[in-house]
Amino acid sequence: MNHINFEGLGLSLDINRVAIDFGNVKIYWYAIMIITGIVIAILLCKKDDGKYGIKFEDILELAVFLIPISIVFARIYFVLFKLDYYTKNPLQIFNIQDGGIAIYGGIIGAIITIAIFAKIKKIKLLDLLDYLAPFLAIGQAIGRWGNFFNVEAHGTETTSLFRMGIMENGSYIQVHPTFLYESICTFLIFIFLYLRRNKRKYKGETTCWYFFLYGIARAIIEGFRTDSLMLGSIRVSQLLSIILIVVFGSILILKKGKKERKTYILGAILLGLDQLTKYLMINKNISVIPSVLKFTYTENQGAAFGIGSKYIVLVLSILIILGIIIYLIKENKKIQNYIPFALILSGSIGNLIDRVCRGYVIDFIDVNLFDFPNFNIADICITIGIFYLIILEVIKIIKKK
Repeated sequence: MNHINFEGLGLSLDINRVAIDFGNVKIYWYAIMIITGIVIAILLCKKDDGKYGIKFEDILELAVFLIPISIVFARIYFVLFKLDYYTKNPLQIFNIQDGGIAIYGGIIGAIITIAIFAKIKKIKLLDLLDYLAPFLAIGQAIGRWGNFFNVEAHGTETTSLFRMGIMENGSYIQVHPTFLYESICTFLIFIFLYLRRNKRKYKGETTCWYFFLYGIARAIIEGFRTDSLMLGSIRVSQLLSIILIVVFGSILILKKGKKERKTYILGAILLGLDQLTKYLMINKNISVIPSVLKFTYTENQGAAFGIGSKYIVLVLSILIILGIIIYLIKENKKIQNYIPFALILSGSIGNLIDRVCRGYVIDFIDVNLFDFPNFNIADICITIGIFYLIILEVIKIIKKK
């Protein structure tokens, strides 16, 4: 029995890894959550019966091969990066009740299986991948909770809102529940892909979005984990995630129109600039223009510009980001200028990353010309984006008159 606290959320739980005990036969929650994720993903697939000319019966037939092969590949991938241990304990290779399967290994096995199946069934590979991509995300979102019951796949110590209190090596510590972060991210990816799956502009677009978005989420989350698979000093999953971001992000940008392409690039640059400047300003106090401007590292525990409750703004930030994304998907053809949305999204996501992963937002721009709390690049982006939208609306009203 494991005792787990989520003090920031006011939750305290006693968790048993074993769900059902038949004496010599035990069924673990880890397995139940993975199977539940798979079953729900398959049931949701039925809703798209006939999409892209693919029958649900074909999906069921594919699942018979896909599920066991993916699990085997996920285990092999994990074992290959832990060879020092498994060469000394070969029988433990077959013991997966304590975890030890890597999603990237499962994805590799799945793609190989899908490619062979598509060839045999004469189904277009990109159509089949696009069909399955949203449901892979929801399967991951549910399956990740297996890590919760095993009290694994957590991160470093933290004071963030979602901090998870556990006993490790006889000591009580509060850590990043990285399994939860990934579950939330993959659930949001599922919503995004599910909403836009009927609006793809080319074969493979849904798949590109999956790998691009999951790559971003995993690259960030992996940096907080304490159990990363390593290749020397490199976190393997983080490296692979960055490759996915570059490859599939490039495809998505190149396939966009010139105006949208520039907007995506702008948003990515601003988000990267925000995170880079925050990292560089940690514990720094730099005078830029004496008596006018300096960079002063500040841990903002509140909301925007230090005002309000961080818990309320966390929920609002997520809702605003989701709202903007849904609006962009639905009104894509009507939008004439994407720049303000790029500014608002990059700023909102930048500060959201801080709130979730650090428990506070890093502010550092300190202007002495007026009495105002410190702020950051993300705050500037959001403010300019909002004023930009207001100006555009005012121009529309004037033109109508």
